[in-house]
Amino acid sequence: MNNPLDETRQAIAFDASINDRPRTMKTVQEVSSILGTRKELVYDLIYTGRLRAFRISERRFRISEEALNDFIRQEEARFAENISFYTGCQSTKEAD
Repeated sequence: MNNPLDETRQAIAFDASINDRPRTMKTVQEVSSILGTRKELVYDLIYTGRLRAFRISERRFRISEEALNDFIRQEEARFAENISFYTGCQSTKEAD
């Protein structure tokens, strides 16, 4: 009979060998604190696919630091595109 604890240890060791270190996981509450938002917004980001997460139970999610960093980079790039667009529009108006 397989020991579930041994299987968990093997999975953690395998994950660590892939990434050279164990992943750090964040709760929805921790992510909402980091982003300075409500938990509901974090859930919306997860359900709409903008923030990668995985479900550990029917009502609980975990977000890896990698997924959070990817989300932040993605949003910064999107914001920069919007700023460039509006700045470009203003500069063309000023040129007239």
